[in-house]
Amino acid sequence: MDLSYDWTRHHARTDKTPSIFTRYAITTRLLCPKVAIDFGCGNFRNTKFLLEQGFERVAGIDPQPYGEVPLGAELHRQRAQDYVPEICEFDFVLADAVLPFLDFADVCTVVENVRRGLLPGGTFAFNVLGTEARWKTPGDRPFYFTLRREEIDSLIDGFTMAFIKEYRQDNFVDRCIHKYEIILHRN
Repeated sequence: MDLSYDWTRHHARTDKTPSIFTRYAITTRLLCPKVAIDFGCGNFRNTKFLLEQGFERVAGIDPQPYGEVPLGAELHRQRAQDYVPEICEFDFVLADAVLPFLDFADVCTVVENVRRGLLPGGTFAFNVLGTEARWKTPGDRPFYFTLRREEIDSLIDGFTMAFIKEYRQDNFVDRCIHKYEIILHRN
């Protein structure tokens, strides 16, 4: 991942509220949420949202977070692929706008660690870029990775696919034209 990108500037010009996908993912299974992981917590918008939804503990994982850590959250200053959880440690994992910036080997590592740490029946919500994705803004160099649908399918062993939505359109916030939003439940 290119850590030189100015995420503070990016989030200043985008919406400060959790995405519709994040809000939907939280409603898919949880009756009594306890522990959540927010990969790429950045400005803590999703971390705050998860705490507001009743999680007792939310761990934010980000090598370069900014802003104040919300009360009730813990911060781990590390990359998503370096976070190794305890076995069956949490019941919800969010990786919103994180995996597209990791190569496929690191994505596999994150998914394997989530598989290890997610309680049976727990939820893993993430998004990835498809092969047609393009970073549209002139002057920005591509620093993201795309996945073929077969690669996405290869990641879900040990999970049940609860939701997948494929987008093929321009999107100002994400600046790409091909994205998958995915929600998995741990078997």
